[in-house]
Amino acid sequence: LERGELDIGIIILPTHTDTLESRTIIKVPWVVCTAPDHPFTRQESVTFAQLAQERLITLKKDSYQYNLTLEQFQKRGLDPNIVLSSSQAQTITALVAQNMGVAILMDMVARNAPSLITVPLAEPVLIDIGIAWRKGACLSNAAHAFIQFVDTNIKDSLT
Repeated sequence: LERGELDIGIIILPTHTDTLESRTIIKVPWVVCTAPDHPFTRQESVTFAQLAQERLITLKKDSYQYNLTLEQFQKRGLDPNIVLSSSQAQTITALVAQNMGVAILMDMVARNAPSLITVPLAEPVLIDIGIAWRKGACLSNAAHAFIQFVDTNIKDSLT
């Protein structure tokens, strides 16, 4: 999007940017993903302090979610025990299902892994998913129609 190779996209929205305009479609909670026999499954929620004591499997380094993971631990004065990073959510969920560690993933991703148990974070973290386009870009009629469609149909059905 920022290089002008796409007119519009559905992305995980950054907290702020000078180059993109955006609209939030939905806020998705992060959840802790564990194997069915993990002790976290008997809890109502999990704290970041508890997660710091676990083997954590994350999305790849330099991804938005990896950086957000580090940020969330650091603002609590904690160091995560990251044992593995992968670019594939399926790899992460397979490793977690084999009890190789735990993961923090978006709820909408975790729901696609029936072999995992999800537990809410005690201090919820929400990820904004939305549509974005370059500021000042001349958008096509189709792009404008898509933005309007999202505003009137999809956004309302997800809230």
